[in-house]
Amino acid sequence: MLDRRELFSPSCGRWVSNEIARREVAEEFYKQLFKGSGGGDRGHVSLSFHLAVKKPRDRSRKEPIKWACYIHTGA
Repeated sequence: MLDRRELFSPSCGRWVSNEIARREVAEEFYKQLFKGSGGGDRGHVSLSFHLAVKKPRDRSRKEPIKWACYIHTGA
């Protein structure tokens, strides 16, 4: 079975992420995703991802290695 942490690869293209930030983004993403109804709304996935990446971005604006490599593609 795929561990949910494996969904957040340490590298995105040529960008390498910070291990601590990667774990934080993954944990926050799933926390947000399963908050509330948790019911299959694609917009909820996008919002969960946005909020997860926003935390390290707000805290470390001058260190994009901690947040800039995360992108959401798809619906």
